[in-house]
Amino acid sequence: MDYRLGKWAAKLLLVALFAGCPPEPYFEHPPYVNLRLDPLSGEAPLDVVCTADAFDADGDKLTYEWVFGDGTGGAGKSTMLHTYTRHGFYSVSVSVSDGRHTSISGRPLQVTPYRGESGEIGLNGGSIEQESIFGCRFATMIVPPGVAPEPTLFSFSEWPSLAALDEKQRKSERFQWVGSAYRVDFPLKTSLPISVLIGYDDALLPPGAVPENLVVIQRLIALQEHAENAPAAGERAVLADNVPLTAVIDPEARTIQFDLYAGALVQLAVVDEPFEMAQFGFGATEADSEYGHSAYVVFEDPPDNPEWFLSVLEDGLRQAWRVLVFERGFRAASAPLRVIVRDLGDTVPGLLYLTDDATICLNRNPANLGEMMKTIAHLYFHTLQNTANNYRSKIDNFIRNQWFIEGTACWAADEVFDDIPGGYHATRPGRFRAPLDTADYDGRTEYQTVAFWKWAEAENPGIIRAALLAHCGITHDLDLGGTLRENALPVPFKETFVELWPEADFAAFACAALFRKHFETDEIQAGDLWSDDALGAPGMRSADPENTYVLQPGLPGDSAEDPLVIYYEVQPALAADWFRLKAGNGAALSGTLNIAFDPVPGEAPLDAAVCAFQLGDIAPIAVLRDLRQPHPNITGWFTEGVEAGVFVVDPRWEDAVGGTICRGRFAVWVQAETDE
Repeated sequence: MDYRLGKWAAKLLLVALFAGCPPEPYFEHPPYVNLRLDPLSGEAPLDVVCTADAFDADGDKLTYEWVFGDGTGGAGKSTMLHTYTRHGFYSVSVSVSDGRHTSISGRPLQVTPYRGESGEIGLNGGSIEQESIFGCRFATMIVPPGVAPEPTLFSFSEWPSLAALDEKQRKSERFQWVGSAYRVDFPLKTSLPISVLIGYDDALLPPGAVPENLVVIQRLIALQEHAENAPAAGERAVLADNVPLTAVIDPEARTIQFDLYAGALVQLAVVDEPFEMAQFGFGATEADSEYGHSAYVVFEDPPDNPEWFLSVLEDGLRQAWRVLVFERGFRAASAPLRVIVRDLGDTVPGLLYLTDDATICLNRNPANLGEMMKTIAHLYFHTLQNTANNYRSKIDNFIRNQWFIEGTACWAADEVFDDIPGGYHATRPGRFRAPLDTADYDGRTEYQTVAFWKWAEAENPGIIRAALLAHCGITHDLDLGGTLRENALPVPFKETFVELWPEADFAAFACAALFRKHFETDEIQAGDLWSDDALGAPGMRSADPENTYVLQPGLPGDSAEDPLVIYYEVQPALAADWFRLKAGNGAALSGTLNIAFDPVPGEAPLDAAVCAFQLGDIAPIAVLRDLRQPHPNITGWFTEGVEAGVFVVDPRWEDAVGGTICRGRFAVWVQAETDE
């Protein structure tokens, strides 16, 4: 037998054996996952960024199940942020599934107390000194008089170098760590700087390094902001970021001194070349010089045109301060504003820092002037929100209140730069499927609440400022000109908001956003909120095609004997489903429109609202509260040129247990005027 013929025959046999067999069992690949923890160790309370580096060779959608080792866990995203409040050893793991296969990765975590000093410091001020055990000669925290209105516990602990926590965060191409890390902890935000003085040893500096190249690095938790035109793929990633602080170096005394206005984790480092820096004042007026504010700009990645970038930044911050602080009365952070300029890629205009009140990060390469201006105002408003946060864990504050935080920041950016179109991330036409108050965001939902906040400010001017100030003043000591004592208990913004405006009507918002569209007259500009690709321009009654129904003779809905039955579904909570009813051209029904809702089973007190539209005019017909109860039919006049909008909403502000979608139905028919 010819060898080549035998080889060909073997291949043919294999083809025959596998012909018709489904390829999946032979070609499926389980997902790959590698768990990273940042940091791997630390002192409680410890914020740990847990990242599952995962991919699937088959391109399947992945789901993540987390176990944090402290009795908590559950479904989540590829990047999670978890706070450990007790010392101990923990085993962290993540299970990644593609729907058929599951892969698991785990890592140990140690939360342990470090050597430190603590003490109570009162109105007269004081200091705490920490002798070094890891390399630096000493470190001293100096609290000036007037910071602590009453005896307050200040602690100062020395950590191993941050380089030992997570190699990924070293940024060795930028700097090298020096000596020990230090955590300064106190439950205050202060308008007076708390100074930290660290004495270093020349022997700690890398070979060839000079003291002038020393910097102070602060470790922060950050979240990527999304540009309006960024692709919708993926979630917003939480990351641990290393940010430089301004400092004064004394080479002769071998000391470096810097200021803090709240607790921080810091360490010395040496950079190859000092970062370019700039400083300017903004916010001061002759009438109110006490409001003066300054900004320190650190160019980690200098832009192509630093002079232009700096002029835009200064102009943007001046306008943001004038509108938001001076005119609207929002409370600004006590600390000078720190602006980090860095290369963040093409789709991230900036970073939101969850653990710092007065730091923002801007992309060195803005998409355009308009996006840069709105990003400046957006991020500046985040600092005003952080200032008002009275909860000790700023991270939990964001997780609980992201619907408020991002939506109102989009609103603020438009208030400052109303003449610049765009920057909304607005909900697209159709159902409000995504609840306003959601803790399971997809990196987009929280931005889309801007329409709600524009409506809220139009109906109740000043409600956002009132919510921030009220939230700021709950269960803690507050002096608007001095120190803010943080609270140990979380107070969600929605509780504050509901207390301030209990009569807020979500059904009215749904109608206003989709039909009235009178929040601001200049939102008609292309690319703004009321545009074809967002909520629709005035006069347009946007709806999913399957939610638009034409009533005409010979089809369901032309009589009480043959009603049109429409099914709806509403996510809990603060979500809406809506429908459009119109008459057919040429063969229009004329008469009394009847809408009958079936009672809804379950615990959801759904509301319904019906409006009529004719020649651009809008008239409310009826509002039904709590569809669990029986209601009489809604009636209104219906003829050619008249349209009706039917809204079904879940008006609850509290968390909906279980998140079960609410489903129901209503019947529609026209009682023709010729009928007896």
